[in-house]
Amino acid sequence: MPPAAVYLASLRPVQQFNNWAELEEYLKVNGLVLKTGSPKLPGDGTPFGPPEEPASIFLGHAVPASDWDTRVRIDDDGLGKAANDIAVSRELLHYMIEQFSDESSAVRRLTTEPITRAFVYLDISDFSKMPTGIQLLVVLALVRIANSIRLDTPNIPAEAQLCIGDGYIYVWKTAGDAARFATRLAQEIEAKSGKDSVPEFHFRIGVHVGLVRCFWDPGRNSWNYVGDGINGGNRVLSAIGKDTDDVVFVSSQVRSALMHCGTIAGNLLPHFQNRGRRADKHGNHWRVYELNHTAVKSI
Repeated sequence: MPPAAVYLASLRPVQQFNNWAELEEYLKVNGLVLKTGSPKLPGDGTPFGPPEEPASIFLGHAVPASDWDTRVRIDDDGLGKAANDIAVSRELLHYMIEQFSDESSAVRRLTTEPITRAFVYLDISDFSKMPTGIQLLVVLALVRIANSIRLDTPNIPAEAQLCIGDGYIYVWKTAGDAARFATRLAQEIEAKSGKDSVPEFHFRIGVHVGLVRCFWDPGRNSWNYVGDGINGGNRVLSAIGKDTDDVVFVSSQVRSALMHCGTIAGNLLPHFQNRGRRADKHGNHWRVYELNHTAVKSI
């Protein structure tokens, strides 16, 4: 398809919005995110464009970048900007600019600008070999255990809990909260596994922190994530390997982030052991640290 045809294919009727609720619904229903630029670059002024230009009230959604599109910067991860097909009032634009700095806001999540999140990957050992009835009881036990930890720390809730079939991904805003939760989760599973109504089961936990982009997941009626941050948690699990379980491993990025976490760092870092660089299933090397969760007394 020639460049002109590609450009025309991205054109959509201009939609006018005067309040954020309507624009948010439009983006979610149509599976779109707004293409933003870095406000740190000269001349941008705001993540949505130069505020002094009348055209700055016209926004475009993200599309795949094309070689002919000179508007795409090297750091845009292959993203281009569709023709300006979304018009917003100046009042709405100012509101969006104010909300953009909050990584938890819907405005920020519905743009291409990445956010930092920490991910706790829990993999249930030999889950596929369990009878389906036992699988059900194990998953329900895991839900109860995670909820009991959440009730102990009501002021620091997980941002999301994503079931991945043979385990869960728990999403946290900071590496410190993620590492603390991973420690408690490992301790509680070992304490309750095989007792009362909890079948015996074993686990591997990997923790990573990094950049991700958000998207609205209608199946969950909530936010979901793509990017190196969420992929990294799985890579840490891959580096552990299937031959070891009942362990908690964290990436070097988590360890570095914990250096600035005060009390959490003091309670956890002494129990880290450097396991060196390990290759994941893609052959990429990760420096990982094993957390001796059984030795942690206070978090």
